[in-house]
Amino acid sequence: MGKIIVPILLLCLIISCSTEKVIKEKPSFLDICENPSLYDGVKISNVIIVKGWSVKDCIFHDNAITKTLNRSDWIASEGGYCLYVTGGLPKEINLFELPKDGIKALLTSIVKIKDDKVYLEFSEIKIVN
Repeated sequence: MGKIIVPILLLCLIISCSTEKVIKEKPSFLDICENPSLYDGVKISNVIIVKGWSVKDCIFHDNAITKTLNRSDWIASEGGYCLYVTGGLPKEINLFELPKDGIKALLTSIVKIKDDKVYLEFSEIKIVN
């Protein structure tokens, strides 16, 4: 009997290890959009460009929300990919008077999914040089 249990336990261990999700420590917007369920609810920090409400030069992944959830939502760009940010405005940044190329900042947010599409829930932001 013991000879059967050990191989079965080893097989279970191998299967559980091979199906374990691996989350990158610093996922990019592209990483998140390519595997949204993996990052759903995960707090992330990314150096981004605050674009305000401008979609100019934005690439929205097929798995990203492409319109606002609320009137106050704004756009963050990272690596050319854009995601909408909801749940708060960056107090340090005037979204009405952004420079042409936006403002570089460190955004901390939580990945959310609605209707199988990714967006970010605002936590905090800090301007970086």
